Amino acid sequence: MGKKTLKKIPTLIGALLLIVLVIVFIQNIGESIADTPKQNISSDLDEAPNFTSTTLAGGKVNLQDYKGKAVLVNFWASWCFPCRNEMPLIQDAYDTYKDQGLEVLAINFREKEEAIQKYLDENPSFNFPILLDDGAINDLYKIQYLPTTFFINPDGTIENSYMGEMNEETLHVFIQEILEK
Repeated sequence: MGKKTLKKIPTLIGALLLIVLVIVFIQNIGESIADTPKQNISSDLDEAPNFTSTTLAGGKVNLQDYKGKAVLVNFWASWCFPCRNEMPLIQDAYDTYKDQGLEVLAINFREKEEAIQKYLDENPSFNFPILLDDGAINDLYKIQYLPTTFFINPDGTIENSYMGEMNEETLHVFIQEILEK
């Protein structure tokens, strides 16, 4: 080996170490996000804040119009992998409970309509309203992490809120609680 090759070895080793450290860092960040407490979160909101939003299809939705019904409000984004995992569970739960009065409002966080539509084209079974949000509704509900879901009683009070990806059992328990009110 020449002297030039020998001089490059420490640089290559340093670059490889840097790459390994970056990979470990990214993996740890991903694990900490995945380990975000998946639990009923305490919220200082008792009454569900009213909002008006436009659906992806162009209609208008006002939460007040759902008074008297059990409502699941889910904050999500198509780039959020826990959200993507959870959406089919929400659709299955909606199919199970819609005849008992469950309504689902899926509020997308600040994505372009094209990105949302692309995700929905890949998942054509979702048939609950997809609402657009420029961040105002997120601010009303003090959303810090996606996904976050609120379970609203027919009287408009928040029964439960959940931060993180829900499993099927938790989803059904919280839905049954708001349907029983």
